[in-house]
Parts: sequence; structure tokens; C-alpha cells
Amino acid sequence: MKVSPSILTCDFAHAADELHFVEKSGADMVHLDVMDGVFVPNLSFGPPVIASLRPHTALFFDVHLMICDPCRYLKDFLKAGADLITVHAESADNIPECLKEIRAAGCRAGLAISPDTPADTSLTAPYPFDQLYWQYLLAMVSHTCGDNVRYENTALLFNASYQSYGKWLKRRGA
Repeated sequence: MKVSPSILTCDFAHAADELHFVEKSGADMVHLDVMDGVFVPNLSFGPPVIASLRPHTALFFDVHLMICDPCRYLKDFLKAGADLITVHAESADNIPECLKEIRAAGCRAGLAISPDTPADTSLTAPYPFDQLYWQYLLAMVSHTCGDNVRYENTALLFNASYQSYGKWLKRRGA
């Protein structure tokens, strides 16, 4: 198991110090939550902040894009220093191509599924399962200010995702 703490709540005035703390704590990577205020209601940071953090650590950058149309910005995140880019299945119609583009650039690709996505439709697109960083299939749980946390679909999504992956492996003869 790898540990990837998020720096979303760090003191960005001292972000380099926060990264050094994460490194000294024994983390394997650092999780960077990128939110656009549209795909999710919160707004965080983008490629310029990630690029400014890159020189301060050798940690693996685990970049989680919670944004609309992530393919549009891939080159910016790759240039900023992402080692893994995770995109949401629901964020655009061209996610399979987006995942292939991430891998073609020499970066690891991850697939996230939002908790409100019905489990029976979560992986109907032709995802390139052989190219995903499967140790990092992420099923998010929505946390919004004051609302109840919604867990009901999370277990179903994991189950549906791994069932789909298993079917894909059987078709492939693995």
C-alpha cells in the first residue's frame, strides 16, 4: 500500500515546508486535488501551483483532476510535473482517449468514479484497462459543507469496476 496525503489544506504560503514535512513523514507520494468549481463545487489550484511545487520535492505527484474536460488541460498538467493523472469517468465524453493520451506522454493514468454515478453504468465506455494505474482506482465520497456524506454507491462502484476489469481480462485471455 502506498500513502498519498493530500496537501489541499496545507498553508500555501509555506507549501515547500509542507512538502518537506510530507516527505519526512514517509509518504510515498503527494496527492494534489485540482478542482474547477464546476465539476465539483470547490475551487483549488491548477498547473501553475503544481509547477511551483515541483522543484521542492522528489515525491511522486499524484494529480487528481476534478474538472470539466480534463483532456483540454493535460499538456499543462504534464508540463507542471504530474507523475499520475487521474480523471473522472463522468467529466467528459472522451475519457478513454484522454487516458490513452496521458499514457502516451509517459505518465501514469488513473480513473476516478464519482459516488453519484450509477454502478451499472460506471464503466460502459471502452476504457483502456491495460493502461490504467489500477492500484489507484478512486471512488470518491462527496463531502460538502454541512451535508450528509453519501456512501451508498461507493462499494457498488468498486464492485462494478472490478467486475468489468475481470470481464476484460477474461476476454483478453489473461
